[in-house]
Amino acid sequence: MRKKADYPGRCPRGGPLAPPGRCAHAVGVTRCGILANGCALVAASALFVASCGDEIRARASASSADASVRPSTRPTVAAAPPSPPATSVDGPRIAIGPEGMLSTWRLLSTSSAPPPSAGDAGTAAPAVSEPTSFEAPPRPGSLEAFAVGDRETLDLERVVGPEVTTVRLGAELHVRETTRVHLLVGAAGDVTGHLDDVIVLSRSSRRYRHDDALARLSLSPGRHVLVLRLSRPANARWRLGVRWLDARFRPRSTGVRISVGALDDETMRRLSERAARIEERRAVGPSGLHVTARVSFPGGGPMRAVTADVAGAPTTLTPSDDGVWTASAGHTFEAPARGDLARTARVESRTEPFGRDLSSDVRVANAAVALRAALASASERSHGPLQWRIAELERIVADGDRDEAWRRVLVTEATSLARRIDATRDPFADPRGYVRMGFRSRIDDSAQTYELFVPPAYRREGSTRAWPLVVTLHGFEGNAGDYFRNTLGLPRPPSQSLEEHGRHGQTPRDAPMIVMAPTARGQTHYRYVGESDVHEAMADVRARFRIDPERIYVTGGSMGGTGAAYLPFRNPDLFAASIALAGYHDQRVRNDTRQDALAPWEQFLRAARSDVDWAENALHLPMLLVRGTRDRPLAWTRSLVTRLRELGYRHEHREPALGHNVWTETYRAGGAFRWFARHRRPVAPERVRLRTGDDRHRRAWWVTIDERVASDAFAEVDARVDATTGAITVRTEGTAAFTMERPPSLASRTEPMRAIIDGAAVTGPPPLRVRREGASWALVPTPSREPSARKRPGVSGPIRDVFHDALVFVVGTRDPDHELVNRLVAHHWAHPVGWDVHYPIVRDADVTEEMIRTRTLVLVGPPRSNALLARWASQLPIRIDARGIVVGAPRPGLGQAHRFDGDEVGTVFVAPCPDAPDRSVLVIAGPTPLGTWRSTFLPDILPDYVVFDARIAPARDRWAAGGTGAQYLTAGFFDPRWRMR
Repeated sequence: MRKKADYPGRCPRGGPLAPPGRCAHAVGVTRCGILANGCALVAASALFVASCGDEIRARASASSADASVRPSTRPTVAAAPPSPPATSVDGPRIAIGPEGMLSTWRLLSTSSAPPPSAGDAGTAAPAVSEPTSFEAPPRPGSLEAFAVGDRETLDLERVVGPEVTTVRLGAELHVRETTRVHLLVGAAGDVTGHLDDVIVLSRSSRRYRHDDALARLSLSPGRHVLVLRLSRPANARWRLGVRWLDARFRPRSTGVRISVGALDDETMRRLSERAARIEERRAVGPSGLHVTARVSFPGGGPMRAVTADVAGAPTTLTPSDDGVWTASAGHTFEAPARGDLARTARVESRTEPFGRDLSSDVRVANAAVALRAALASASERSHGPLQWRIAELERIVADGDRDEAWRRVLVTEATSLARRIDATRDPFADPRGYVRMGFRSRIDDSAQTYELFVPPAYRREGSTRAWPLVVTLHGFEGNAGDYFRNTLGLPRPPSQSLEEHGRHGQTPRDAPMIVMAPTARGQTHYRYVGESDVHEAMADVRARFRIDPERIYVTGGSMGGTGAAYLPFRNPDLFAASIALAGYHDQRVRNDTRQDALAPWEQFLRAARSDVDWAENALHLPMLLVRGTRDRPLAWTRSLVTRLRELGYRHEHREPALGHNVWTETYRAGGAFRWFARHRRPVAPERVRLRTGDDRHRRAWWVTIDERVASDAFAEVDARVDATTGAITVRTEGTAAFTMERPPSLASRTEPMRAIIDGAAVTGPPPLRVRREGASWALVPTPSREPSARKRPGVSGPIRDVFHDALVFVVGTRDPDHELVNRLVAHHWAHPVGWDVHYPIVRDADVTEEMIRTRTLVLVGPPRSNALLARWASQLPIRIDARGIVVGAPRPGLGQAHRFDGDEVGTVFVAPCPDAPDRSVLVIAGPTPLGTWRSTFLPDILPDYVVFDARIAPARDRWAAGGTGAQYLTAGFFDPRWRMR
């Protein structure tokens, strides 16, 4: 690194400026230019605030130099609102991006000194004195005093180089009249913000999160200097993003002129070039490959007219008068059958080619078009597998997936399939051997896939033989194809990655059972949409093949090992046996959940997530549990083994001298198939033991729990049949109502059913429906006629339960002050990290009555903003008005009302949909945009409702709020009849 004396300029504090000549022109990202942090909505995830106490009002500088003014000698190049006369160092105005991202900063200094050790999230970075003015402008045309990038966030390492550990960035704010600005800052590492000489932001984070900290700026008329000091994180990408919202939370800078000092025309032009994002997108169109080139300014840039030219179509782009860069230019072209487009996109003198190297994408797109055409004449049985192949061909073009071997596999297969369909042959009518199957999911109407092996000995016609089915579940970092091959004894070669093994691994040749591997939507832990995916994939297999319902088995490793207990424990009459390898069965083992600081409802949800607390349901489920002795802590598995031993249930426990990977040894030479072959599911068990912690998983064989005593407690029914007398003895716990059908062993009897329930005799016709009345039980002759009277599957809570269902996220757009934050929050909730799911996000004005009837709606934004919430507000148990949140609406039966006010107060709650009682509605809202935004700080486990404010911040990305220092204003469960308790 060069010495400070070698640099052409220095910062006001004497620190070095970035060295010149470090621009990466071809990619539009420099290490010495403008800071780019445009934020596309799809990239908007969590928002987080660092509480800096009460709002700090910035002091206007009173120096005589700041007070002196003179007309600017630089030409006006863009329409802008009136601004105060410029001082000698004012410079031109800087615009923000269309989503409020501010990408243009002065690079004040860099340092290679070792940064202070990173503390926990929320730890304040060291305070330092910061300058209140900029140095003289850089030499004409020079960019070494700036940083520039054209992506959603600034990659600081690319800006300043790998040797720099600390960087200081600045901007001047010229204010016409007193105003307020909200800065939402995302940064990895330490960040401290200074306005003049006052600290307005202090935050430390181990990794980057969009909009992670809030700085409130109260700006008095005059000139102010905003400085950000950032230190490199230890083990994460060094990134920064700054979003500028005005006093009404709109992305605009009206009334404030943002500047980075005086700039000559050449520097202005070059900064505009670097701030521009020139992107190329490829997609499969109706007739082949389409290529789109687009020029935009996601992070803003200098307020000046810019000449852009996409493939010979010149245009002038100009930011709007309110200081926002919304203008863009783009064109879409159909790719030629041969060769490249050989076109260019230009911003000022910066030129970048697009439409090159098209041959591979053209082949893929043509294969997708051919399959689309073939789909119209294919049989219904082939639609799912074909739709997935079309979707995968479209994806690899859109994502730029450069796995050429995978492309060749898909293109070759698509060509063959199209020919077979043209010859009126159904390619998926009777598959054998290894095949990738697919189905259309009810969750988001997407095409999903699963791996399948059908033994060559399987015969569809002229045979009544039913075959066993093995469902095998992949791990957190793995994929269905990789783990599928492991299960069939085809371990991954050291030279192959997990993805390569899943795509190109050895093809299985034989097996004694049908084997399927669902994707389970990625890293879902087989909960929520992941569980739904497994059931949908299994239903597709069972519809295609003769599956023996008494021989359906489940196995998995790591996350899949957890699923191999989670799924059968919550579906007790589905699987015949389980092999759970290296799973995580007791959430009390976690470092962040084993403390006593969890609230009572958090402790219940911790148990509801733990397999060990559902182990009673394994009465008829033989289990093989394996964990290597070097895979610590062993309690992840041993706690479940201990519980199964206490219950007296059949299980086998192995602890080989291995690490986490115990599946290779367990599955070797068909070991899993031999173990499974010893077990069958009972058809007519004379004892059923059912325990549940939610309203969705409530049935086993001939017993259904209709209602729990409390929503935050388990319910259990243990029923035994005396085949000689026909009497049923039942023990219950935490159960308010349940139903028993006539057990299969009593199917020949015609007399009324007789039961002794907790010592009390009850007799009635089948099915026997009973409800607790005080200390006794009484018959319920018919089901409830009031569909919204009580919680039930799909309309039950807690909050996360809705992710089992088909969702539509509804963004409130009635109030422009809320609209941007509503959209950002909707994207955060609709894109859980690691999940492969595509929930639609729509405007409230675009919601149809069919959506209300057939989907679970997630309403984002308060009633003044969201039309659907305004329509139903009076019928919901929690109300959001202009000042705050009222829990317990003033209506009979909903309990006492409690009010919570504040500019950052927000709520999330689930309730029955007033216009579709058989569906839930999830509300995410606050009286102000900040209250809605605070919902992105909520931890993983949540009850039916939560009300929160800035004090929830430490729970961001955590499993639970308890033990983090975070606080709720109130939180809990509605009772089983949707009343406040």
